[in-house]
Amino acid sequence: MDQLLYTLCDQKEDKIILKAAKQALKLAHKQQPSQLVQELLNSLTIKQQDERIKSKALQLLKPLVSPLKPTWQKITVDVKNQLKTNLISIYFEEKSIANRYKLVGLMGLIASDLIPKGQWNEFKSLSIESIKSNNNNNNNNELNRELGVLVMEQLAKLVGGQTAANIKLYSQSLENGLRETSELVRLASIKATLSLLGLDNIECYNQFKISVIPLMFGVVAASVPSSRSLESTLKEVVHPLEELVEERCPKLLKDHNIALVECFIRVLTLSTDDLLKYQATYILTLSIESSPTIWETNPTYIQSWVQVLIKWCSTEEKEDSETNLQIWEQNTSSGKNHQNIARLSFDNIVKSLPSTIPSFIQIINQLFKSQDDKDKKASLICLSSISKYLKEEKKEDIESLLKLIVEGISNINPMVRYESFKCLTSFSIHLKDKLVSNIKLFESPVALGLADKYPLIAGAACDFIYVLLDNNDEQEEEEEEEEEEEEYLEQLRKSIPWNWSNVLKLVSRHFESSDPSLVKCALLSFSSIVEIIGKKFEPFYETYSLLLFSIIEKNNDHSIMDQKDICYTAILAVSRMAVHSLASKKSCIRDFDRILSNPSVLNYKTIPDGRDPFMEDLLNATINFCKCLGKDFSKFLVKFQGVIIFILQTKDSKIIVGSDDDDDDSDSDDDYDGDNDKLPNINPILLENKTLALELMCECVDSMQEGLFPGHYGYFEQTALKLVNHPFYSPIRVEASRLLAKLFNLHVIIANKFNDKTRADKNFKRYLKSCLRANPIYDEPESIVANFDCVADMIACLGHGRMTHQQVDLCYNTFSSTVHMLETIKRINLGKHGDDKEDDEEMVDEDMEDEDEEEDNVISSGLKMISNILVFNGDETAHIGAFFLPNIIKWNWIKKDSIKGDIIDMLSKYSQFGERNTGAFIKDFIPILVDHLLVDDRQIRKNAANAIGFIAQSTKEQFAPAEYAVDALQKLNKLIQDQEITEVSDVAVSAIGKLILYIPQLKPHANRVIPIWLSKLPLHYSEEVSTSIHTLLELLKVYPDITLGANLVHVGHIHNLLLSVPRETYRFIKNLIQKTTTWKTLSQSLKDDFKKNCPNFQL
Repeated sequence: MDQLLYTLCDQKEDKIILKAAKQALKLAHKQQPSQLVQELLNSLTIKQQDERIKSKALQLLKPLVSPLKPTWQKITVDVKNQLKTNLISIYFEEKSIANRYKLVGLMGLIASDLIPKGQWNEFKSLSIESIKSNNNNNNNNELNRELGVLVMEQLAKLVGGQTAANIKLYSQSLENGLRETSELVRLASIKATLSLLGLDNIECYNQFKISVIPLMFGVVAASVPSSRSLESTLKEVVHPLEELVEERCPKLLKDHNIALVECFIRVLTLSTDDLLKYQATYILTLSIESSPTIWETNPTYIQSWVQVLIKWCSTEEKEDSETNLQIWEQNTSSGKNHQNIARLSFDNIVKSLPSTIPSFIQIINQLFKSQDDKDKKASLICLSSISKYLKEEKKEDIESLLKLIVEGISNINPMVRYESFKCLTSFSIHLKDKLVSNIKLFESPVALGLADKYPLIAGAACDFIYVLLDNNDEQEEEEEEEEEEEEYLEQLRKSIPWNWSNVLKLVSRHFESSDPSLVKCALLSFSSIVEIIGKKFEPFYETYSLLLFSIIEKNNDHSIMDQKDICYTAILAVSRMAVHSLASKKSCIRDFDRILSNPSVLNYKTIPDGRDPFMEDLLNATINFCKCLGKDFSKFLVKFQGVIIFILQTKDSKIIVGSDDDDDDSDSDDDYDGDNDKLPNINPILLENKTLALELMCECVDSMQEGLFPGHYGYFEQTALKLVNHPFYSPIRVEASRLLAKLFNLHVIIANKFNDKTRADKNFKRYLKSCLRANPIYDEPESIVANFDCVADMIACLGHGRMTHQQVDLCYNTFSSTVHMLETIKRINLGKHGDDKEDDEEMVDEDMEDEDEEEDNVISSGLKMISNILVFNGDETAHIGAFFLPNIIKWNWIKKDSIKGDIIDMLSKYSQFGERNTGAFIKDFIPILVDHLLVDDRQIRKNAANAIGFIAQSTKEQFAPAEYAVDALQKLNKLIQDQEITEVSDVAVSAIGKLILYIPQLKPHANRVIPIWLSKLPLHYSEEVSTSIHTLLELLKVYPDITLGANLVHVGHIHNLLLSVPRETYRFIKNLIQKTTTWKTLSQSLKDDFKKNCPNFQL
């Protein structure tokens, strides 16, 4: 057994031997659990036994003695009795505090099964008898008292519902334990206190908060400085405090924040254990995030914390050694050193207390002025950590900090130079506009960095360029993505007028470096530079293509991860070079063929479960080549389809052996840990690759269109329909929805060629059900948005009058259910946040803003879907007016500016395309529409004006309240005053005509409005021209004298407007004119002039 335990503990053990040991243990667990328990007990009784072996034995005993596991029932009564006796005796012989705690934990598990059956009442008495032991430093007495506290902890967990008497007893016992002279008893009392607070019992908390909790913080603070072993134990003991403060007992932080802060400030400043210090930092972070006002009113807390952080950042390094520089960076990236913790702490302090920014800027400047390079390094670490919060700082302060970075880049100390580039990269991410406005400062320093002898610094310079040129803004509309990307690049070309050809040469020199990290950074930087050079790069394409392929061939051993990483990064660089330089199609075909002809590239089955992190680069490269090649991509799709099929058919997760043990030394997926639960092991790399595979399929449909082979179309369709309701990964659902919309568009194009509407209708029915199936049950907002967008696009693509009543109902009901669901969740969340006060308000507001934005996106997409139904299937939408509109006016979203535009757009389409009786359902929205006639957003103005015009036409005398009609006239009149002719002004003119024509309440205003309206004709946008002519003819019937004008002054203008109308219209107008009093009183000469100028009227 000992040899087996040694094998399991040895992380360097041969994998085959380790696997065999685990299998042997698993077999013993299933077939001989009693014997296995005895063997493990024997290992624990050996006096000189290795502590690691004992710890592993205790870990393996836990699932064997757990009553929740079926194995416990298989263990014989004799062995159970042996356990009860031996665990106590082993406890008194065990020197390791951590192992003693585990032993009592095992006793507690056994007691939870035996005590309710009346089989181990002696365990109860252990607590009382042990606590009563004499309070002296005799080893056995000390261990007795420690045991008493730990047993009491287990019994408290076992009892569950606590009585007032029990709680009072626990409180008194723990208070005594915390006042003990013995460190061991005090540590056990801290552990027990936190454990009992974790039971989430309000009576227990109320009893403890009076004296036990303050006393506990005092004991923790007094425990440092101490011996390394005791501080290490203290770290384990207070570990549950993090979860208590954050989740299970937040009152602890609110009621005792000052005591907690003072305790852990002392731990942070005096402890000798690094991990305990990191733990203190995390707890202080929770405190400052939840109650920043306490820190603001006690600035000495911040000062003490910041002093420690600065000291951490100034840690001694052998700065003249390249090897140590690299080790330092590896530690930084893995989170194992002081600097990394300091970065996070600086960030959290400034995020919680923005008022500290001026103080931090002062500290940064003071440290950088020091003659000691360690202080300069600390200054730069601090600056990079807080840079994201400097957006509102004065221009001169930012410029001063940027000059400080420039000075750091030329510093003799490599650590300072490295941190300077880290700062620049941080500024590129968070303050790009401010950095770019001072970009001339950095061209020469960046060139120096690229030529630095240290690979790490040259790599940091490359990384800065990559981030500087990268567009971090998310593109919301796919169809606008390429246009916006090109606009972004053009803006960068103007704002960063560097000699990019020279920069490119400096970067490409590192392609031959022996440092894999530098090569990768150089390749990424190279790709970004090619993008900004753009079309002008085409003459250099062939030269750099050869250089990149030499890297690919040089790094062809994909059993070495660094080589594989570089190979795929170079492949991605080739593709980005092709797509942005607009290389010839011939060159693109040659290069992509060369890539796919490389046996290593398509050897995708070497990682059977799809966990290949480098596949992402290959998929992105293939997407780029698809964009370049268009329909010529078809032959490559045949070659690459194996990769796509492999990725999409690989299972998202596999069943692995789960661990019940919370110990940090638990092993890997194949670990044996007793009677293991089976848990799904999610494969994030595969999920991301599946998402990219779907994105590639979307690009194939876009680029190849009718050139897509029927077999590929069928597979794409089958995949999209299956994955549009993926069980747990939202990005896959989003891409599957996009793919369905593109496939349907392609299908309609083909169907229209062959006049095959039936098949298109059948596919629409299938796709519609797949897209809307999951929405009534809450899903991630982005998935719902994608599904609604997909349906909206399919409706538009299908065309007019093709949806059935049932399909309209499905869309409407799904959207209504989703809205109801969002409102319910909103109420629940408001209830949750209702208890948060004061210091929590800012965090709550941020959370709710994020939730609101997601909800707004869902509502916007749903309204777009409803709008498209109205436009293309208005005859099937009577129920939308009857049920949907009366509900929408009650929405909370109706008050939100981000949603009003979409609602107004939907109302505009409903008033124009919906069933005839729109007025009865839409008139409640009139005040909202009128209020939005003069907003800044041009599209909202247009939609509001359009809706008002059509509502006036539909409601006529029911247009209410009447004062809104007058208000609408006045605001529409302002819209048409602009000399620039726009679509908005045309729609406004059209709306004015409808208002004055159809609303009787506006008759008193006709004499003033009609001449203004006529002066704005003719209109220029085709949708409004015919409407305005129809309105003119109707106005001639209703208001002939006003429309024709005094002395028939408008007749000539009207004649010119009506040159293309039928002759019957002219006869109608002739009769109108001749009936007027004005015509009869005109002189003959004026009548002759009218006849000459308006011959069509035949006057």
